[in-house]
Amino acid sequence: MTQESTVFNTEETYISGLEKTVFGTEEDMLISKTNKNKNFFQTITDIAKSGIEFYFSPKSFERWKNGRIYEIVGVGEYKKFLPTGGDYVARWIGFKPISDASSTENGLRFYERFTRICESIHTIALPIYTIPIILSFYCGDLKSATGILLLNLAINGYPIMVQRYNRTRIYNALDKIESRRASQKQ
Repeated sequence: MTQESTVFNTEETYISGLEKTVFGTEEDMLISKTNKNKNFFQTITDIAKSGIEFYFSPKSFERWKNGRIYEIVGVGEYKKFLPTGGDYVARWIGFKPISDASSTENGLRFYERFTRICESIHTIALPIYTIPIILSFYCGDLKSATGILLLNLAINGYPIMVQRYNRTRIYNALDKIESRRASQKQ
């Protein structure tokens, strides 16, 4: 073995050792890459969850006077006539979701999740109904565009507001339960 090949092998070993020190072994790099992917996907998931939570959480103007803003725009009246669980239908079949659920905190939390599901369905459908409105307006058929807009408002807009109104009332009821629990501990 010549001195030149020894130096080359030593440099190669040195460089290889340096790479392992800086970058780690191939196994370490694979694990690190997997963790980075997990961290990336976990970060994306966390951002999505916080965005969803932000959307569904009632805002302060919605919680004002237990949902008064929704009563002002007529959600309370609209809610009475919903065929799939409006006040009249619920009374007829003996179903009182919020008052039945308010007897337990778990019932309120379950109903709160249920309002999210119902609202999600209408939130997805809302833009789908917007396409025919735009097409009708583009074709110059203002009568159809107005009719579809009003239909979209009745089928999706108001049901979204009903679910937000219900969720606002649920959050207020949960806050009362929490404050009672806190005052009993003192």
